[in-house]
Amino acid sequence: QNVNMPGGSAELGPTAYKLRVLGKFETLEAIESTILRTGPGGGKLRLGDLAELRRASVDRDAIGRLDGKPAGNLLVYKDDEANSLDVSADVRKLVSHYNASLNPYAHFQKEITLEKALASPVIADPLRLYDCCPVSDGAASLVLCPAERAKEYTDTPVLIRGFGQATDVQILAERDDPTVLGALRTAAERAYTMAKLKPEDIDFAELHDAFTILEIVQSEDVGFFKKGEGAKAVEEGKTWPDGEIPINPSGGLKSRGHPLGATGVAQAVEITWQLRGEAEKRQVDGAETALSVNFGGFGNNIVVHIFQR
Repeated sequence: QNVNMPGGSAELGPTAYKLRVLGKFETLEAIESTILRTGPGGGKLRLGDLAELRRASVDRDAIGRLDGKPAGNLLVYKDDEANSLDVSADVRKLVSHYNASLNPYAHFQKEITLEKALASPVIADPLRLYDCCPVSDGAASLVLCPAERAKEYTDTPVLIRGFGQATDVQILAERDDPTVLGALRTAAERAYTMAKLKPEDIDFAELHDAFTILEIVQSEDVGFFKKGEGAKAVEEGKTWPDGEIPINPSGGLKSRGHPLGATGVAQAVEITWQLRGEAEKRQVDGAETALSVNFGGFGNNIVVHIFQR
């Protein structure tokens, strides 16, 4: 393998890839894009090429350094940026841990560095340890009542404006497109219809990020971003705490934790705190409407709720 930075090429078997460094980052505040484009002829990358290249990209000495700092993790794209194979999950896990560091109920309450994330063991290439949520101990509860009686129990009720549920086939190979969560699209459409709202009406969301890539795919299939643009949205900061549509201000399953049966209710509790203005350091400014996605299997059974204060 021959990986030179910046402006060089990586020889991986018979295929050459052009590398272009657009930025560098070590901390959450310093994150900028680093993009790898397919080389000559715009040929498509195979998954085997992707796995091999990611392993090479972790070698800091092979990649080279920019201004004395390690280059950021590479993003791998097919023919165009709107159809990415390797989404910017490394950026997302840093944001998740940052959010959880502000949540006193989170399983992991400290930030991580990009270096530590990339050095963690591979679980299922390209996913590493810090791409996967923990199995957590925890509990969550809600008081539900008819809307017209809510003021009997609290001065700051939160309304469930809509919900939707849908299922999909168990075997991924039997789905029309394994990168599309069909049940999520259906459940979200039903929830939006019931609430008489659209994706652009949502101020923030709690998505089921059992793995970092799932959050990005879900952000597309609930309608926040066009298909293939969820990774770019993360890179541009649109899903960060102060972004256009903050996602998982709690830290999500990835960092707040995944107490299995309590996870869906925990999402609703976080949303309730946010809509009441009670989320303290992780408060989303001006939040009035929120969406949650709870997930069974690999999108076999999905429930979407829309909340409003």
